[in-house]
Amino acid sequence: MLPHRPVWVPLERMPNVANNTLKKSDIITGEEVEFHDGPKIVLPRGMTFSKAFKILERLQQEAETETMFEQVFRYRPDDGANAAYHAMKARWGMALGKITETFFGTRPAEQRTINVAFGETLTVPWGRIEVPTLPGLNIYLLEHEDEEWGTIFRVVGKGPKKYKEEMDGLFDDLASYLRNFSIYRGKAIIGSSSPEFMNVNIDRSKIVFSDEVEALLEGMVWSPIRYADAMRRENIPLKRALLLHGPYGTGKSSAGLLTAQVAVANGWTFLSAKPGRDKVEDVLRTARLYEPAVVFVEDIDAEANNGEANAVTKLLDAFDGITSKGGELQIVLTTNHLDRIHKGMLRPGRLDAIVEIAGLDRGGVERLIKAVVPAGKLAEDVDYDAVYAEMDQFLPAFVRESINRAVSFAVSRQQGKGNYVIDTSDLVYAAHSLLPQLAALNDAGEGVLIPTIDQAFLARIKEAVSNMETFDGNYENYYPIKEVSK
Repeated sequence: MLPHRPVWVPLERMPNVANNTLKKSDIITGEEVEFHDGPKIVLPRGMTFSKAFKILERLQQEAETETMFEQVFRYRPDDGANAAYHAMKARWGMALGKITETFFGTRPAEQRTINVAFGETLTVPWGRIEVPTLPGLNIYLLEHEDEEWGTIFRVVGKGPKKYKEEMDGLFDDLASYLRNFSIYRGKAIIGSSSPEFMNVNIDRSKIVFSDEVEALLEGMVWSPIRYADAMRRENIPLKRALLLHGPYGTGKSSAGLLTAQVAVANGWTFLSAKPGRDKVEDVLRTARLYEPAVVFVEDIDAEANNGEANAVTKLLDAFDGITSKGGELQIVLTTNHLDRIHKGMLRPGRLDAIVEIAGLDRGGVERLIKAVVPAGKLAEDVDYDAVYAEMDQFLPAFVRESINRAVSFAVSRQQGKGNYVIDTSDLVYAAHSLLPQLAALNDAGEGVLIPTIDQAFLARIKEAVSNMETFDGNYENYYPIKEVSK
C-alpha cells in the first residue's frame, strides 16, 4: 500500500533535467505526489530507500498504464471537428490523421470537409489522430448518438495514463473554443446534423409588406430578438410559436429571410427546416444546442397533413417538448393553406399568434414601387392613391410585374427616348393589364397530383389497416359473400 503521507519530489532532482532532455511526459504526476520548490526530497519519516524506490517505480508503471480518456460535447460533429482542428493546432502545433492497418489492408487517414461559413469550407482531420510529441497516444474524433440531443461530438483518447493532464487540457480547450467560436451559434443555417449556411446579405428595402403585417412582424417576431435583454428583465418568455399564412407570392419566405437577418445581427441562431428534407424534430434539437434560436419551418401543412396517422402527434409533441424545456426559442411556421392545418395545432397554447400575410395595402405598394424603380426613373408627383386603386390587394409579385410593364408604357409614351420617367398613368395602365391574370390566379385550383403505384399501394394498405382497427367481428361487413350465378 502507498504511505499515508505524500512523497515530495523537487523538479530539480528529476533525471535528465541537467542536460535539458526532460520531456513533459517524464515528469512525475498524480494525486499521490506533491511538489515543492527547493533542492530537498521530502519523504515520510521512517521511509527506507528500498520502499521509496518501489513507490516511485510503481508510480512510473502506473503512468505507463493504458488508459482511456473520454468526453462528449453538446455540439454538432462538424462544429466539434472545426474546434478540434484549431485547439490541437494551438496546443501541440500539429495533429495528424493516422493511417490504420486493418484485416483488409491499409486504410488512409480520415479527413472531413466541413462548411464553416457561407461559401467557405475547411478540410480537417477526423477519426484517428496522433500527436507527434505525445508518442503512444491516439485521439479519436467521433460522432455520438444521443437520445435527447441527436448526433453530437465525442472525443476519445487512448494511451498512457501520464497523458491525463494533456487530455484534460485538450478537453478544456475544446469546451472554450466551442463556447466562444462555434461555427453555428449566432449564424443562419439550413438543416440539422450537417447544416448549410445561408446568405443573409439581402437588401431590406426590397422586401415590403403591408403596414399592418410590418407592424405585426416587428412586434411579435423581430422585437423579442432585438430586445431580448429587455424581455428577460420583464420576465417575458422568449419561447413562442407563430404561424404565418397567406397565398403564394405574399412574401412568407421573404419574412423568413428578414428574420434570419435580424437573428444574426442580434446573436441569435437561425435554423431553416425544409419539409421533405429535414425532420422538424431534428432541427428543433439543433436549435436547443445553439439557443437562443429561431426555427423557421416553411409549408408546415405538408409536414402536419401528410396522411400519416402519427405525424401530427409527433410534431405537436416536439413543440410541447421544446416549450417545456425553459429555453429561448422561437418557432415560426408558414403555410399557404390555413384550412389544411390540423385543428390541434391551432388551439391556444400550441400557437402564440397567427399572422396573415396577404396582399399589399396602399403604404406597402408605395414603398415597394419606390424601392424597386431605379433612382431618377420615377416621377416625383406620382398619385399613389390612383395607383393603389388599380393595385388593391396586389401581391408583391404582381406589383413588381406592374413596375416592369410600366417601363414599357413609359418608353412607348416617350417614343423610345432613353431618359424615360415612369409616371402615374404608366403604373395605372400596367396594373390594369394584370387584372385578368390576377383574376385567373384567384380562380385557379392547384390541380390534382396523380399518385404513383407505390403511393396508391401504400394508401390501400393504410385503408385496410384502418378498417381492421374498426373491425366489429362481422366479416361480411368487410368481405361480403357474393352469390355465384349458376
